[in-house]
Amino acid sequence: MLHADIESVSGKLRDRNFNLALQTLMPILYDTPDDLDALCLTGICLTETGRQEAAIRTLDYYLMLGGTGCDALEAMGCACLRQGQPAEARSYLLRALRQDPCCSSAYRNLGIALSQLGEHEDCLLALQQAERRNPRDVLTLYALAPVLAHFGHNLEARSVLERILALDPPEDIRQFALASLDKAEFRKNREPS
Repeated sequence: MLHADIESVSGKLRDRNFNLALQTLMPILYDTPDDLDALCLTGICLTETGRQEAAIRTLDYYLMLGGTGCDALEAMGCACLRQGQPAEARSYLLRALRQDPCCSSAYRNLGIALSQLGEHEDCLLALQQAERRNPRDVLTLYALAPVLAHFGHNLEARSVLERILALDPPEDIRQFALASLDKAEFRKNREPS
């Protein structure tokens, strides 16, 4: 893939314009179907636009060709999660973290997979790793707050919910944080039991 194409697609990904990025990537893959960069980016875009089966096929092909990038492995994990396959997701996300142990979003998604597998203590550890690596990631905080509450860490959960609101989150996450803060266990002036 040409440097200019990578820059163009990367900009579209940063702006979350996944369908526009796919419009740039499809002609590249038509001309060079084994281009690892284009396959990786296409897999990410397909995952983010809800086309999980196509994403999995694309990323399987990328991996078959020898691709090993953290982004592709994480996208494969996310596609598996969205397909209701948390064990497979865990496997890909752990591989992604071996490639890039500092990838906060891979830790977040691993936490979600572990939660779905009922591995709540490991879920909490993974989400805390994600938070340490990117304390301003609203999606990590959104996943972390209920897990903290599950373990009875209500003051920490309240702090996380307040941090979410301070970050100007998307409306659905803002509503979640407000509704959660309105619950009795999170009220500041709650009487001790």
